[in-house]
Amino acid sequence: SKDVSLTANGCDIVCDMLGVGEAVSLVSKNGGISGTIVGGMDDFSIACRIKKGECNLPESKEGGEKSFSADCNNGDINIKFIG
Repeated sequence: SKDVSLTANGCDIVCDMLGVGEAVSLVSKNGGISGTIVGGMDDFSIACRIKKGECNLPESKEGGEKSFSADCNNGDINIKFIG
């Protein structure tokens, strides 16, 4: 799997069993970020930034061989790690 970087303006980003090599970066303005990422949460370092919305992930988590970042303005972040 390769690294994944997605940016959306005015729509949602929805991931369904997204597999990543080393890093995933999701940015959404005026839309939410949701779905499933392949791997356990412990496999990832996490960085989330949210404005005007809710997030089910920690704002910051160290460790993990892979990185996950999400930046959402005017929408919610709801990501589950499956693995």
